[in-house]
Amino acid sequence: LGAWDGLAALTTNAVEQEVIRLHRIRILIELRRFPEARELLAQPVRPPLEKVRGALQAYLDKAAGSKTPAATPAATALPAAS
Repeated sequence: LGAWDGLAALTTNAVEQEVIRLHRIRILIELRRFPEARELLAQPVRPPLEKVRGALQAYLDKAAGSKTPAATPAATALPAAS
């Protein structure tokens, strides 16, 4: 999370900030910090990133409903920022 925070501090580009936020959500889910992940998922994203946001929501729902960590979904591979 610290690495993503560091990267976020280096850019003012809105798309890059959204991509970094989506990466942070994935890490928060893996750390089982579900309330923080839900809070970030509630923020809107640009249409091209909506599929990734949806995949992360499904990943969160599955992880929060099970006692064992869920596998990271392939659909969360984030597109390169343009």
